[in-house]
Amino acid sequence: MRIKINPELQRNIWLEISTHRLIGMPLGLAALFLLVFFLNQLKVDNSLAGFGLGFFWAISILWGSRLASESVLSEIKDRTWDSQRMSTLGPWSMTWGKLLGSTIFTWYGGIFCLLIYGFSAENNPAYRTILVIIIYILGGLLSHSIGLLASLTGLLKKRIYDRSLTASYLVLAIIVVSPVLAISVQDEIKPYWYGTNFDNLVFTLGSLLIFTTWAVIGIYRLMRSELQLKCSPWVWVSFQIFLLFYCAGFINSPMFKSTEILPARVVFSFALSVALSYLTIFSDKKDAVQIRRVMQYMKNRLWRMALNHLPYWVFSLSIVFILSLVAIYVINEGYDIKDGVSNFQLFILSVLFFLIRDIGIILFFNFAKNHKRADMACIFYFVVLYGILPGILATLDIHSITVLFWPRFDDLAGFSLLAGIIEVFIFSIFVLKRWRVNFAGEDILMPIADEI
Repeated sequence: MRIKINPELQRNIWLEISTHRLIGMPLGLAALFLLVFFLNQLKVDNSLAGFGLGFFWAISILWGSRLASESVLSEIKDRTWDSQRMSTLGPWSMTWGKLLGSTIFTWYGGIFCLLIYGFSAENNPAYRTILVIIIYILGGLLSHSIGLLASLTGLLKKRIYDRSLTASYLVLAIIVVSPVLAISVQDEIKPYWYGTNFDNLVFTLGSLLIFTTWAVIGIYRLMRSELQLKCSPWVWVSFQIFLLFYCAGFINSPMFKSTEILPARVVFSFALSVALSYLTIFSDKKDAVQIRRVMQYMKNRLWRMALNHLPYWVFSLSIVFILSLVAIYVINEGYDIKDGVSNFQLFILSVLFFLIRDIGIILFFNFAKNHKRADMACIFYFVVLYGILPGILATLDIHSITVLFWPRFDDLAGFSLLAGIIEVFIFSIFVLKRWRVNFAGEDILMPIADEI
């Protein structure tokens, strides 16, 4: 019986694995570990085990994340990506073929490093050693997934090979995964999540497993989009809700009273959802064709299709709006701020309107005819609006005018909210005017494959 192998995985194995590499990797690692063994005075102990984990990090996480982030970008550089997209491979085969195939050689070396750790770890029960090995394997898979996911997200906006972008994807993967792996081996740390203490290894293992699953699902959805298949936004909405729930569980600080825990979690979720909204609007493609398609669907009363084609940032903004209302409601019951409660509520509404204003600024620049560097221009103006101008006003002791630039929590919170509402109105006019000037004309209904 012949076993069918993923064609994309098989192709990458042929490209990445050779006889020279199969022999060279274990010989090189053997020389490194032999050197460490001699430097460690011929002892097989936790020092050697630590080097095993360190070499695994360097090979599987550092090197592997780079290869994963470049797996599709290199195809675009070599002009072979379009032919792959037109092949018979489905998005699931493409996902695993790229994710595992491009990093297969680093996994080959990483397994040797983990074996050294397993044989060298001292004063550790066997099951905990196995848990650490599984955690590092999941950490490697998560870092590769983040690198590939970030590169596919970047393709939505810029379909070129860029070394600086690849480096940023690599840094992102390392920043996310490395601290988690470093903390996971600290037995004295006891995660306190939703009022319950957990074993560090078990909690880290469960968290990595869940987030790796989400990352793979995200890659699969983006692969579907690359292959011009229908891709609804509900996966992103579900992930954002899960992320808010997961992170809010760590709000158990003794500084909060029992009645303040729920308001604190809601306010924290609100702040995190605002950050995710900025991340979404900058990473998403501000495509006029997509917006025209949604408008045409709505005109024809095809509400389900219109909802499925809304930009992701619309859903993120909706979550911010819902959480702002919930936060305003719960802080009355929880926080003992007395006179500051009303200011806090006004501050939350101000944050919402300033977020909408910033989205208007981003759309204004992206709806220009020449919008190649629109997002970078927006980042520059945000630095000016939120940093430079308020800083100048603060040095001149004119603090009251800063209500025009950022939300205020003090007695000027009401004026800050009013300024946010006025600025939303002004930029809405600018955005609509630019839209009519640059994108006026008949809307074209452009169905995607498998949609109708």
